[in-house]
Amino acid sequence: MKLIIKNIYRPMLVLLFLLLYSECSRTTVFSNKGWSIVADSSNEHLIVKQKDIGIVLQDVTLNLEKNNSLTPLSGWTIKKKDSQKLIIKTEKPQVTTWEFIITDEGININSSTENVIVKGVAPASGGRIPARVASQDNGVIYTSLGFVSAKNIYCLFDRKTDTMIQFPEKSDLQRNASDEQLMDVVFPLRDSLGDEGRTRRGVKIIPSAEISLIQNYYTDELGLKHYEPYWPQNEGAHKFKTAPTGWLSWYCYYMPANQEDMVKDTDALAEDLKKYGLEYVQLDATFTRGKNSNWLEWDKEKYPKGGKWLMQYVKSKGLKPGLWVNIYGANYDHPAFGDQFPDGKYPENWFLHDKNGNLIGACCTADSTVVKLDYSNPQVIKKHLIPLFKTLVNDWGIEYLKDAGHAEWQWTYEENRSRVYNPSLEGRDLYWEAQKAVRNIMGPENWIMGCDAEGGADFYSLGFGLFDSAFNILDDVYNVWEQYIWAPAMGTKMHLASMFSANYLNDIVFYNDPDATMIRPPLTMDEAINNVTSISLTGQSYMISDFMSQPSEKRIEVLKKNMLWGKEFPELIKKLSSDRLKLYKKTMPAMNITPIDLYPFRAKAEYAPLPESYPKTDNFPRALDLKVNKESGVYDVVAVYNWSDKESYEKIGFKKDLGLDNKKSYLIFDFWNKKLIGIVRNEFQVLVAPHGTRVLIIRASDGRPQLLTSSRHITSSYSIKALSWDPDGNILSGTSKVVPDDSYSIFIYVPKSIVLSNIKTNAVTISNNMNSNRVLKLNLRSKNEIVKWALKFNKIDK
Repeated sequence: MKLIIKNIYRPMLVLLFLLLYSECSRTTVFSNKGWSIVADSSNEHLIVKQKDIGIVLQDVTLNLEKNNSLTPLSGWTIKKKDSQKLIIKTEKPQVTTWEFIITDEGININSSTENVIVKGVAPASGGRIPARVASQDNGVIYTSLGFVSAKNIYCLFDRKTDTMIQFPEKSDLQRNASDEQLMDVVFPLRDSLGDEGRTRRGVKIIPSAEISLIQNYYTDELGLKHYEPYWPQNEGAHKFKTAPTGWLSWYCYYMPANQEDMVKDTDALAEDLKKYGLEYVQLDATFTRGKNSNWLEWDKEKYPKGGKWLMQYVKSKGLKPGLWVNIYGANYDHPAFGDQFPDGKYPENWFLHDKNGNLIGACCTADSTVVKLDYSNPQVIKKHLIPLFKTLVNDWGIEYLKDAGHAEWQWTYEENRSRVYNPSLEGRDLYWEAQKAVRNIMGPENWIMGCDAEGGADFYSLGFGLFDSAFNILDDVYNVWEQYIWAPAMGTKMHLASMFSANYLNDIVFYNDPDATMIRPPLTMDEAINNVTSISLTGQSYMISDFMSQPSEKRIEVLKKNMLWGKEFPELIKKLSSDRLKLYKKTMPAMNITPIDLYPFRAKAEYAPLPESYPKTDNFPRALDLKVNKESGVYDVVAVYNWSDKESYEKIGFKKDLGLDNKKSYLIFDFWNKKLIGIVRNEFQVLVAPHGTRVLIIRASDGRPQLLTSSRHITSSYSIKALSWDPDGNILSGTSKVVPDDSYSIFIYVPKSIVLSNIKTNAVTISNNMNSNRVLKLNLRSKNEIVKWALKFNKIDK
């Protein structure tokens, strides 16, 4: 028999089907103010969603806590009381009533019963990361490598939408055992009186909790003018997963830099640091000196073989060439593309002029021959800027641009706007039109660093999304600890202060560039260790500027006479010593580290932030905690600082300072001194040198042989590509990425009553020794980059 349904009945049947489906699934959807709560009484779970960010919490259960164990509440009855409230009643093992109230701030959860717990699962991939806000500042800066968690992190930041998700303060967010891109969320409902009482004037206080959002977090909450995520949402526009690691010429040679310097240091970098992850070699402003020079035709006395030859030479050494260019200026007498015009010069209306009709010098170039361009004339981009960068990128092969986009150009433009080619155009708009033209040619595969791109402008942050990295520092770094020379604050201390205060931007809107890292004297060894430690554990731009080769006597004489640092420290113009070079080898390359503390550390959200009361150090961090979850394990790398001028003991608490579990014991290993501090509970104390740091690898002790660290990288992660423990065979095995023909060590804690019985490895040479603190040092050397190793242990019967 064929059933024929007329059209008139079909809508009724569809409605009936939906009603039956809803009854079978027993699902209630409660929506208001952009929030949705999907409550399913059949499986007794909730899903919490928000229209802009999607699922906030899923697989939510309601639980009763008794004797430190949780029992799910069952027998749900669900109803909507009004447009503001969803009510759930449970029957077993206890009758309870729950209210879910949607407010302007988020969702309030109330219960009729004490000792109740909400459990759920939150999406927490690379696009939604663990975060702390300024109210959680405990003097320790948190960063992350991998999918991490901690006892005192209860916020997640949605990078795509600039939204901070705040779970209740007592929440416990831990990585899901099955999928580390999810987090198990557990939080109690508390009454408003806390532990001091349960009633007020005879009225029972309702246990409650709140899930809330801070939307437009970087703009409305922190105060930036603009937010645009760098990674991972914009993968098509931004290819880089780490900050750059490279060398630049400025803080060694300044303006006297020449071809000899660049070739010798390029050779040294290729020999010494390329295999440790250094990629870029970048020349700073120096090459346009003289009327006959320009961006493409360099000063022939200093660079006899020219710019293209030098860029190609860098490439021939397996490194990536970089160049400083002020795109807002051009040589007046001999411009790069002057052959387009009969007199070999650009037209006058291609340049800015002051009220007296004079040309205006461009910032920071080798001399006054480079003057400011007028980008209100469209021919300047079309016939100068575009062909210039097509030559630099496509012909010369530059892969890193130190984009001297000095924001003062736009102020000059505005001051002289009545005399420009097209005064109807805004200076800031033109400023960024030029930058966009450069990015179009550079493409996403080549690095652009904005050098003083905003210059303290009121509109700081409008460059987010265009640059890969950008300066966030007050002025040039001077290679001393603390000295006042060209600006109100200089020296490595300022370099570090900027690094800490601006870390909240790093790998969020771009990679922060605190300017060059330097470790040569007169910095002490402890100050040098502090510098490389801090840059490496934050994952910021790791561009160095020390003498990598020995300058000739002739060059030393030139540098002593023609640069400020050389005049002050003539005896220190020499190749970096081998013991300091090792500091770079153990901290390069920059790793894929993301900040957890998403606020300017004790500073304002502005260009070149410094801690409040700087140069005093009372607002410097007591420690920096890199939390790691990688193939090398789950652990913390903690830099404990001493900012005073005298050595001091510094104390760190596991729970209060690091968000670790106070119920556990932890192995603490000193990375730089290769020494086991001990197996510790609750807190530890270490002696730290003046202006120095102690770097400690902290792993939860589990009573078996455990990897502590490797000699290769301060994060203990870069070289370890696989790590496993076979409890049946008592075998600790791993795979390491090493530098061929270089010594490589693995440090392993071996508990008492356990001994090493056998080593298997494909390394060419091996040796091992055990010290009195039960630390086994395994030394390997290999012809190959990948080394596999396996250590067999035996238990000793007592």
